[in-house]
Amino acid sequence: TPAPTPAVAPLGAAAIERFAALDCAMIRLDGPGGTPPSVTVNGVWGDAAKVKAAADASAAESGMPFVLAGEEVAARHCALLAGLAPYYAGSQGPAIARPAPTGRADRTSEAVLTLDPAFAHFYVVLVDAGGVVRPLLDLTDPAVRDRRIAQGVLADDGGGHYRLTLPPYSSSSSAASQMLVAILASDPLPEKAFAKASGTGLKAWIAALADAAGALKFRVEAAEYVQAP
Repeated sequence: TPAPTPAVAPLGAAAIERFAALDCAMIRLDGPGGTPPSVTVNGVWGDAAKVKAAADASAAESGMPFVLAGEEVAARHCALLAGLAPYYAGSQGPAIARPAPTGRADRTSEAVLTLDPAFAHFYVVLVDAGGVVRPLLDLTDPAVRDRRIAQGVLADDGGGHYRLTLPPYSSSSSAASQMLVAILASDPLPEKAFAKASGTGLKAWIAALADAAGALKFRVEAAEYVQAP
């Protein structure tokens, strides 16, 4: 008779608090899982050294590896991550993935979007290198969704999964990176929270999200967009 598989201890509160305390980071801990067990550190962060230090301390404490699998973003995005952190739900599955180059001659990239049944509304905004926030997509507006699909900008892969096509944002392959933010909301976002006003700045947009938080439930995810070479 084979020996029973030893139970894996749940993730300790100290490790969870250690990662939650990091600034310029939105981190999701997946696990423990696997044989031997390990924890996968996902999400986005602006200071890789601090995240590695937290992973090393947590590994020493728990006796199992903490594997870094998230994305380091440019440090200039720290103000954005700090503003979004109160609305980030690290216990939930990812809603937006870092855009990947399509390999086509037009230098487009694709971002995978994943709906969450707990939230009826799904929005995507773009934060450019200058800190200007622009509305990109209201995925739960059927008219907008169908129009984007007809235009070839959006592909429906079924099961609540979509692919959003992004054009290169500059003629220079060394241009500063941008950020995509997905906002999953229980009710329609106010216009200011969807950055519908032309030239909305980052501070004004974060303030609008804070105002919206008093009236509806929402969570956010972020991914860095570096255009295809």
